[in-house]
Amino acid sequence: MGRFISYILLHLLIVCADTEGSVTNGEKTGSKPTIYETVDSVVSCSVCQMLVGMVHAAAKSNLPLFLAELQFVAICKFVQNSEVCKGIFDTFIPHVLPAFKQVQIGPEEICSMLIEECPQITIPSHEWTVKLPNVSKSLPQKRHTFQKSSKPIKVLQINDIHLDLEYAVGSVSNCGEPHCCRNFSTESIFATKIPAGRWGDYRCDIPLETLEYFLESIAKQHPDIAYIMWLGDIVPRDIWRQTKLRQIVPHRRGISVLKRIFPNMLILPTIGNHDTAPDGCYPPPWVSDPKFSISWLSKKLVKFWMDWIPSSQKRNVLHGAYYSIHPRPGLRVLSLNTNYCHCRNWWLYINSIDPAEQLEWLVNELHKAEISGERVHIIGHMPPGDKDCLRVWSRNYYDIVTRYENIITAQFFGHTHTDGFQVFYDSKNHSRPVNVAYIGSSVTPSDNVNPSYRIYYFDGGDSGSSWKVMDYETWTLDLDKANRNPQHSPEVFKLYSAKEAYGLENLDPTEWSNLIYRMQEDPELFEKFYRNHFTDSPMRETYDARDKMRLLCELKSAKSRVGYL
Repeated sequence: MGRFISYILLHLLIVCADTEGSVTNGEKTGSKPTIYETVDSVVSCSVCQMLVGMVHAAAKSNLPLFLAELQFVAICKFVQNSEVCKGIFDTFIPHVLPAFKQVQIGPEEICSMLIEECPQITIPSHEWTVKLPNVSKSLPQKRHTFQKSSKPIKVLQINDIHLDLEYAVGSVSNCGEPHCCRNFSTESIFATKIPAGRWGDYRCDIPLETLEYFLESIAKQHPDIAYIMWLGDIVPRDIWRQTKLRQIVPHRRGISVLKRIFPNMLILPTIGNHDTAPDGCYPPPWVSDPKFSISWLSKKLVKFWMDWIPSSQKRNVLHGAYYSIHPRPGLRVLSLNTNYCHCRNWWLYINSIDPAEQLEWLVNELHKAEISGERVHIIGHMPPGDKDCLRVWSRNYYDIVTRYENIITAQFFGHTHTDGFQVFYDSKNHSRPVNVAYIGSSVTPSDNVNPSYRIYYFDGGDSGSSWKVMDYETWTLDLDKANRNPQHSPEVFKLYSAKEAYGLENLDPTEWSNLIYRMQEDPELFEKFYRNHFTDSPMRETYDARDKMRLLCELKSAKSRVGYL
């Protein structure tokens, strides 16, 4: 039992542990890392292997959970309150242990998949390759000359809303729990209370009033948008309180707000890692036990999404929460469920081979689009180059994008809460850029960013359009300024446009690749990008040369965990 409690303490307490930050005169003097940033910084490879060995043994020994819970909560209360401690245990353990009972690989292999600190090793049962059609790659697109008489298509991207229906103005924003700004949030004994502002807080998820105001501003300032890409994570991040019902309520309310403010608007949704219960856990279809199956959520997604997507896609949504749609003639949009590459989706350690056959489906859809002469946009929540994505899934996705580079004209993701992009390069010629993933910052201000959204301008206004991104704008709200004047409606304004801010001739992959090298040599250009990366938040971190190089390497690698310079 002691070894089991050691695992629970070191793994789950990291989840609920809190590193305090404070604010003086609006300037950041400390920061609260995200839950999993804390995990990554604390758990080295050797520690990971030790802990995984413990939980692996505990899972197979059928130890009584109620005894483990009593001991865990008793120890946990040294760093968190009883509610958080019990919630973490009750939320995660009933899913982690049953999954680990079936895992056939050992601690060394699991940790190689789980955290980037561990060296990459070959795991035969988790090495797989999606088959690509044995046909020649389509010819490169000729550059489409945009006609000045044609209007570009405007499309909105919003992601990571994290709506908190329990947000309370004046409550504790720097509480002792992992998630604050609620009436029941408790004051930390290590810091003076900072009250939650009317319009939100950089430490908390977005209140309903701010979300409604923000979306209404979008509708007023951009009445000509063609459709919306809504890229996941609608629920708050109080992961110790998540239940199936508590996930559905903000989902339903958020969709109601979207439909009210954007009536008759086509919305293209994706599922995020926080939209599940517990966080990140989206079991593949072969997990059929009702206690663990994700069918409770996929059935709700069908109800939530079917006003927007074709009825022919119902089966795909039920099977794996992915779908295909033609929002305009000549354009096919493919929506992916990136939970199937999430490294904390514990069921994938049993079998990670193309969960729900999603990548096989993606190849088939791309093949049909290639034959039909269509252009393709791919949307999803988590960028496949993110360190949270399993290497093998990321590698397969990367190879698919490289194969279909001539018809995939753009990719769109969220998840990071920061504003950025990632460049894909030819798998055989690493100096040749072939594609770009556009990554939008979050609507929620948590993680020290201002609420934001993106407006894209697509070349899609006439026949023969390339459906390439001509330009985009990031719009934001200065939360710090808004809370200093709480009785006034805050201004939602354009922060920057890509071409103007970064001196881009166009938004082709080569231009984005060149920008990375220019930022490496030009400190002022990088500083501009860094401000935009955090949507000009006064809470953004300072950086040194190593931080700069790490960020530039992340922009240059759309493949998960390839290492840093």
